[in-house]
Amino acid sequence: MNISLKSKWLLGLLVGLALLKFVIVPLLVWQEDKAINIGLLKDKISKGQNLLSNQQDLELSLAELQQVEQELYKNILSQDNSETAFQLRTQKAIDILLAKYDLSVRNSNWLSPIDNGAVLEHRLELNLRGAVKDFALLTLEIEQQLPKINTIEVSGLLSNMRPAAMKLGNFNGKLIVSAWQAKGGMQ
Repeated sequence: MNISLKSKWLLGLLVGLALLKFVIVPLLVWQEDKAINIGLLKDKISKGQNLLSNQQDLELSLAELQQVEQELYKNILSQDNSETAFQLRTQKAIDILLAKYDLSVRNSNWLSPIDNGAVLEHRLELNLRGAVKDFALLTLEIEQQLPKINTIEVSGLLSNMRPAAMKLGNFNGKLIVSAWQAKGGMQ
């Protein structure tokens, strides 16, 4: 009887340990995994709710950015529909500046446009002659034009410089400027 009581007690202990190892411990691990997943889902939901609550602010910011982008396009890109109209308008703006600074043009030549995806880059090569001071003022004013015109290359000779008489001398050389045209009426 003593043996059967011990064997019943050991059998009960064995069943209890088996239940603990194969049922209760996996149940606790599963429960912990589910609690972690629920915590992650709560974080995602709170982030989504924050985005939804900030949606008006985001839409307002997007509209402001689009307006700034349009202003940048207007300041950088010419909206002329034809290449000829673009080149004539740019040439006229530069001719006005050349007359303002009393620089003479020996030769001007439009180089082939460079296709940069949504924009065309047009380059104008000018062979100039005039005072160095006027040439420097011309390049400064060209850089301030809207739509944007950039000075790409300057090469030439400086002559008749007299530091004692505070004369900067004369410039005789080449200036290449570049301007951009939106392709297909970019908005």
